Amino acid sequence: MASVQDRIRVMSWRCEAELPVDLPDVLAAAEAALDRGGAALAERLARSIPGPLGAWYLGRAQVALGRSQEADPLLATAYERLRDPVIQARAAALRALNLFWGLRQPDVALSLLEKARRRLPAEVHGEMLVAEAGIAVFYESDINAAAVVVAALQRPPQEPLLALALTPLLPFVLAYAGAPKQAAAELAGAVSPRSAWPTMRAAAQACHIHALVMCGQLADAAVLADRYYQDAVAHGSPDGVGLIAMMVGICHGDRGRVAEAGRWTNEALAVTDALTLFPIRANILGMQAWWAAHQGQVDRATRALQAVDELLPADSRSGDYARLAKALLLASTSQPTDAVKVLRELAEQFTTSGVVASAMEALHLWSRIEPSVEVAAETRRVADMSDSPLFSWFADYADALAAGDPDQLEELSLSWEHRDYTALALEAAVRARQARPDPDQRTGGG
Repeated sequence: MASVQDRIRVMSWRCEAELPVDLPDVLAAAEAALDRGGAALAERLARSIPGPLGAWYLGRAQVALGRSQEADPLLATAYERLRDPVIQARAAALRALNLFWGLRQPDVALSLLEKARRRLPAEVHGEMLVAEAGIAVFYESDINAAAVVVAALQRPPQEPLLALALTPLLPFVLAYAGAPKQAAAELAGAVSPRSAWPTMRAAAQACHIHALVMCGQLADAAVLADRYYQDAVAHGSPDGVGLIAMMVGICHGDRGRVAEAGRWTNEALAVTDALTLFPIRANILGMQAWWAAHQGQVDRATRALQAVDELLPADSRSGDYARLAKALLLASTSQPTDAVKVLRELAEQFTTSGVVASAMEALHLWSRIEPSVEVAAETRRVADMSDSPLFSWFADYADALAAGDPDQLEELSLSWEHRDYTALALEAAVRARQARPDPDQRTGGG
């Protein structure tokens, strides 16, 4: 008996040769091709499917291939002309995600979902929860993003692309809300080796790596990042390769290898472009600014920050690292007072909105630029909101910097080195040396 892959291949040949085929067989082959990660093959098969059903299959393939512009009119046709309410709801949901993530049109996406809810029967509204969740996570609104994600998980979609879009959302929300350990546990074993939408697989993989980084598990994160990078190169999309390359860079940079982090981030930018899903591109540009600021590359950092501003839709929740990079850039150009002002505002904004991870990054940087008992206390308070060991280490460091205790700073330097945070280890050692009284002055010598 022929394998599924053989049957897909034969059906593709028959379609390309314009030989007679049965529509159910073409539909089954296109579905199987997409499900097995063969979006290009699914696209070729979909072109043999007539009418609005063909638009639905072709639109899905274009989304999986990262072709947002081409996908939009096809999904619009499927939504308007198909008569099955379930497929209509799925078409509305996938088009809304494509409009928001791909075309940066949040208002159009939200309007589409609102109209679809009025038009379609209540029993299919659950099909659109994924789109509502995907927008809420990355867009400022009164909607509780976590609640919408949980609601979508309670009614998981049967459409493969929507299911893949849902996979990284809860771990992403958990990690940034201060539960990276829980996020990592959610993703352990949940990332499939092949999928219909490789960019979404890469998004889940990136969440997995970042959750481990946020827990201070740099060695584990680096091993995982290398494995996921090889997978993205072999089976993924350019956007997915860029996203994982950025994460490899983060693993290097947090270990103090900033130049290497910059090189990986440059690769991430090289394989993505203005058509890349905007949260991915904005994060890569933000990381380029972050590492450039670390190296004192003011022009490069400034250009990256300008590109982020141009890319993000109004009221977007993305771009946290870009905002942090602005503060770091100010500090690195001898403007510590302005940097602290930015960080104080960011810490308050992030904490108020429940973005604990970004609040901790702001407080960690603030505590190093301008150590004080007050910022150390706030760092400890926010760290206690999280399940991350790393955030507790940040609080310990903030306490030591505020106290100016050389022995404590030397001890923390050794701890940072043991944990593979080379740059922080060196910084703590320098701070300890600066805090220790000069032996000549102490003895009245020389």
